[in-house]
Amino acid sequence: MKRILATLGMVLLLAFGATGARADVIDLWSYEIKGVFTSWTNDKHVSWDYGVGANTTDINASGEATLQYDYFKGVPAPGSKTGATKLTWGDNPTQPNYAELGVNTGTVQTGGALVPGLTLMHVNMPQSPAATIPLSGSALLTMALAAGPGLVNPVIFATQMDFYYINSPSKWDLFVVEDPLVLSTETFPFGSETYQFSFANSFAQLYGEYATEARSLLGWADDKPVYGWITTAGNGVHFDSYFTITRTVPVPEPATMMLVGIGLAGLGAMARKRRQA
Repeated sequence: MKRILATLGMVLLLAFGATGARADVIDLWSYEIKGVFTSWTNDKHVSWDYGVGANTTDINASGEATLQYDYFKGVPAPGSKTGATKLTWGDNPTQPNYAELGVNTGTVQTGGALVPGLTLMHVNMPQSPAATIPLSGSALLTMALAAGPGLVNPVIFATQMDFYYINSPSKWDLFVVEDPLVLSTETFPFGSETYQFSFANSFAQLYGEYATEARSLLGWADDKPVYGWITTAGNGVHFDSYFTITRTVPVPEPATMMLVGIGLAGLGAMARKRRQA
C-alpha cells in the first residue's frame, strides 16, 4: 500500500510540475480607468473629431487629456489619443447640460467582486427647444493594470465606447451605449498565466417606452436590446460601470495527460501483481 501511495504521489508531482506553479498566478491587481470624448455629432448633423479643424458643433469641450495605451481592442497597438473629459451644451449659460468622464483607481481581486470602472456624470438642465444637443459620439477608454499594490509598470488596454444621446419630449434623456463596451470580455496574457476582464454586468437593459423610443430614433430592430441610463430634467446622474478579473484555467497539455496515464497504468499493474501473489 505504501508503494502505491508513493507512486501516486510521484505521478501528481510530475503532473503539477508540468502545468506550472501556482505562485505565478496574480491574486491582486492595481488599476486606473480613464476616458475622453474623441468625436461627436450634434442634432443638426454637424460632426467633429477632437483636434481636427474647428469645432462648429456648438458642443463645448474641456478638460483636455491624452491617453496612452499598449493594446487596442485586445490587439498590441501602442498609441495615444487626445480628447476632452467634459462636454457642455445648451443655450442656458448658467445651467448648461454636461457629460463628464471621471477617473477610477483601486485594486481588484482575481475572481473577486465587481469593482468600479468607467464613471460618467450627466446633468440634465432645461433648455429651449432650439438648443443644440449631441446626437451621438465616441469615447476612448483606457484601463491600466499592474500586479500587486501600487500602479507600477502597468499594461494599458484601450477600447472605444460608442454612445447615443436622446433628448425626449417627455423630459427625460437617455444615454444609450453600444458595442464594444456593453458586453465586452477581453482576454490577456500576464506572465505565464492568462486572465480576462469583463464589463458585461455593468449596463442595465432598458425596457418599455425608453427602449421603444430609442429603437425608433436609432433605426434599430424591435428585438435589439437597448443598454444605457436615464436622467430627468433638472437632475443629474452619476453612472458607474463595473468590471471583474478572472483567471482562465488552462487545459492540461498532452504531455501532462500522458504522465498521468502512465502513472495510473503503473498503479493498475502493481495492483494486479499484488492480487496474483
